[in-house]
Amino acid sequence: MTEEAVTIRSKIKQLRDLRYTQESADFSDLSDGLNECDDFKALCLELAEEAVEREHQAKAVEERIKELQARKQRLLHSAESLRTIVLQCMDIRSEKTIPSPCLTLSVSAKKPDVVITDESAIPSRFFIPQPPKLDKKAVREAVLQDGEVLEGVSLGNGTISLTIRRK
Repeated sequence: MTEEAVTIRSKIKQLRDLRYTQESADFSDLSDGLNECDDFKALCLELAEEAVEREHQAKAVEERIKELQARKQRLLHSAESLRTIVLQCMDIRSEKTIPSPCLTLSVSAKKPDVVITDESAIPSRFFIPQPPKLDKKAVREAVLQDGEVLEGVSLGNGTISLTIRRK
C-alpha cells in the first residue's frame, strides 16, 4: 500500500471516529493525493460508504425529530386539557385565586376576540400588501422545457452528480 493510500485511509478512519463529534467539517483535504493513489477505487468506495452512512444518520435524526415534535404536540395538548379542567372547576366554584408556595392560580376575564365571517366584505385598508414572489419552477419550465427566451434569465453551467446505489 502506498504512503498516500495510508494517509487517505487514516483520514477516513479519523472521519469515522469523529462521526458523532464533527458532523459538519471541511473534508477537502481528503482529495489531496486521492487521484494518484493505487487504491483509488477502494478509497472512493470507502468515502461513498461514509457518505451513505451519514445520509442514513441524517434520515434517522429527521425521523426522531418528527417523533419528538409529535410528542411535543401531545404534551402541549395534555397541558392545555389540564389547564382547562382547573379553569372550569375554579369558574364553577367562583374561585378567583388559589395561592400556594410554588404558584398562584388566577382567573381573569379576557377581551372579546374578533371573528372574521366574510373576508371579502372587509375594507382593503385592513389587508397587508404582499410583494410579488417569483415562481422559479415556472421560469425553469418555460426556459428549459418550452425553450422560451426570457430577459433577466440565463442558463447556468450544468453540474455533475454522484449516484450511490446500495446492493
